[in-house]
Amino acid sequence: MEIFEHILYHNKRLESITDTTQRLDIILKSLFETIFIRVSRGMLHRDRITLAVQLTRIYLKNIIGYIIFILLFFLNE
Repeated sequence: MEIFEHILYHNKRLESITDTTQRLDIILKSLFETIFIRVSRGMLHRDRITLAVQLTRIYLKNIIGYIIFILLFFLNE
């Protein structure tokens, strides 16, 4: 919970941004960066690469899912 609170309420990058799409993008990037930094501290160096790849896969899956949702939304109209 501390990670989410830190990203949502103490993120300096969100201070001047009002557009919701930009805010969501910043929140997602900050979330993955923070998770990697905090989790990787206690890992072996070779395991950090695996963590980075897994986080990248999750991030890209989220992006691709969002794009497909938007395409289906506009195709159904």
